[in-house]
Amino acid sequence: MEETQELTLKQLSSQHFVPIGWYQDTFRDDFFMEWHHHQQFEIMYCEKGAFVFAYMTEKDGQTVERVAIPEKYFIFVNTGYYHRIEIEIDKTQIYNVELLPENGFAAEDSKFLKSISPSIRDLFSSDAHLEKLREKDAPFYLFHDSGNVGQTMKLLVDELVTSSEPKRNLSARLLILKLLLDISKCYSDKSLQPIKLGYVRKAVQYMQMNFARPLSVDEIAGSVGISGAYLQRLFKAEFKEGIHGMLTSIRVKNAKNLLKTTSLPNQEIAKLSGFTSREQLIYSFRNLEGCSPHEYRLACHTKIMRTYPWPADTKLSEN
Repeated sequence: MEETQELTLKQLSSQHFVPIGWYQDTFRDDFFMEWHHHQQFEIMYCEKGAFVFAYMTEKDGQTVERVAIPEKYFIFVNTGYYHRIEIEIDKTQIYNVELLPENGFAAEDSKFLKSISPSIRDLFSSDAHLEKLREKDAPFYLFHDSGNVGQTMKLLVDELVTSSEPKRNLSARLLILKLLLDISKCYSDKSLQPIKLGYVRKAVQYMQMNFARPLSVDEIAGSVGISGAYLQRLFKAEFKEGIHGMLTSIRVKNAKNLLKTTSLPNQEIAKLSGFTSREQLIYSFRNLEGCSPHEYRLACHTKIMRTYPWPADTKLSEN
């Protein structure tokens, strides 16, 4: 694989951003993108649907990290990393802008153009959030749009599409400055950490409310409005286990509560917890808890009986 030179925001100083690539497009879920890299910074905004940003953490073509980008989230990507996008929901709409860090100006560039194109170092140091972002020095930054980023991205792409000289378009340069300042308003330490997606939280809540009856992956995914395959991927990224594993954990937790607080037989507990049989309850319980339901119940009852000390445990103080 061709060697690449990664460049991060922290390494930039006197350069200024020049727009050299952009699009506003709607993608089908069968869209395929080849692995690629480039020397421009890239901002990808999910206006509608969901996609996955995949990038190689090592240049072996196999060590890959995948980051889910749901609706109204966007990702700011540094240069040089082999990456691609994978569409998760049909008709996903994406705004994209690629910014090249350029040294100096051309002879034909106007004085006003130069005045509204500050160096990247000066621009980022003028805003506390942008400066913190620059200091993070990460391969990419993931945000939720808490303001006007999507609207500014659309305006910028529209301006670039209709411009005969995008690099010297004064409106586009002003919109790039506004875009970066809008991004700074979305910054928080939480936004730069792995995000617990709303899809996952809602799916877990749905399982917690409906675990006592048969549930399929498609039904759970349908309850939050996405595909089963996409929800499976989000679960594995968030919890390191699939939907079935999480559902089994919820059912075993309910069974533990019933074993501790009732004298119901295992057959009835299995039914109330969503297991298809007593045998499935015993198998799942032993797999997660390391003991059988019967052993768990005995241990719980022993603890209850030992709430007060036995005579042999009582020591009298000496006067």
